[in-house]
Amino acid sequence: MATLEHVQTKNFDAVVAIRGRLAVVGGTLMAARQNGGVIGLDRRTGQTRWERADVPTLAAAGDGAAFAYARTGLLVALDPDGAEVWRAALPDDRAAPARERGDAVAPFVPDVLTAGEYVHVAAGGDVIQLRRDDGSVERRVRAARGERGAVARLAGAHGLILVTCTQRTPWDDERYPSGGLPWQPPIPLEARRLRGADLVAYDVNLRERWRCPPPSAELVYGNGLPVAADAGAIACTALHLKADAEGQPYVDLFQGALLLMDAASGRVRWWRLFADGGTGQHDPVAVAGGIVTSFNCARFDSADGRQTWALRADAFHVDNRVQPVRHRDSLLTLGNGAILAIDARDGAVRQVARLAEPPFHARATTDLLVQDDTVYVGWRDAGGVTRLSARRLLTL
Repeated sequence: MATLEHVQTKNFDAVVAIRGRLAVVGGTLMAARQNGGVIGLDRRTGQTRWERADVPTLAAAGDGAAFAYARTGLLVALDPDGAEVWRAALPDDRAAPARERGDAVAPFVPDVLTAGEYVHVAAGGDVIQLRRDDGSVERRVRAARGERGAVARLAGAHGLILVTCTQRTPWDDERYPSGGLPWQPPIPLEARRLRGADLVAYDVNLRERWRCPPPSAELVYGNGLPVAADAGAIACTALHLKADAEGQPYVDLFQGALLLMDAASGRVRWWRLFADGGTGQHDPVAVAGGIVTSFNCARFDSADGRQTWALRADAFHVDNRVQPVRHRDSLLTLGNGAILAIDARDGAVRQVARLAEPPFHARATTDLLVQDDTVYVGWRDAGGVTRLSARRLLTL
């Protein structure tokens, strides 16, 4: 049975201001800069090779290129040396005041999906397919219905392009209700999008295969990323809605929903509510025979949605802002100032690499990235310094 242990000699710790996604292209580790743009580092030493402040934030990488995109009207392809391969002008999803200020990000997640000779992005309610070699637009389809329709997430699974849709709100446009201020109350924009919209599947030529609305009026898809699961299934999370005393909907802050649907037809096989959900809940992670999700990590059986284990996150001070990453039979996350491995079969937890010394707890500033048995993560120490660390994982 494969287990994870850590090599006592760490790879590197580098002081670098990064926040967001990480990716490896060739020998270069690319990261999203804290104030926008992309930085390239030597993946073995953490030494900075180059920085690009004139491009959007890092969104994805694949087949020798990285893609900088923030749904701000520009998609840029970069090679491992940071040189621009091409750029494409696209619709801008920022509110008018944000465009005037020059904000580096829009209110929607900037997914980039690479598939064969094409790159796919979302802009407004559309999915746009561009040629990978030169960035020219090949196809474009309207995925989100209605004048205010918008694409929330874009993913690939079982040979399909999956699109979760939502509705743009006045809050996305910075048009706040009379008497309201943008910071009162501090509710994520995702929680303002309360109108249900579809999950749509396309083939590689952007021909629609099926369209699946939420299976209950209590659910909206939110920012959940659909993923491929066992037995030709797709797993996706959704937000659970409740009603206040006046019958107005709001997002349940204590429960989320997990759905399993058939990849061929879009038919929902089952759905269930789970504890520790809400806005910002983790994307599902497919494991053998099940799906792991919720802020605190719980496993649900693929056959019927039955919960088989749940992690006591408070016991390990798990950083629930970190999306768990699968590595062999484990899920990697951050907690107790260390990288933790959660056994996907029974939920057992153990430390595989330390970042901060007790009693301090490292707080992640980037996603976790596992590449060739090395895990990379950006984190902030007790003094407020942002670091990028690499730790080798050894299979025994």
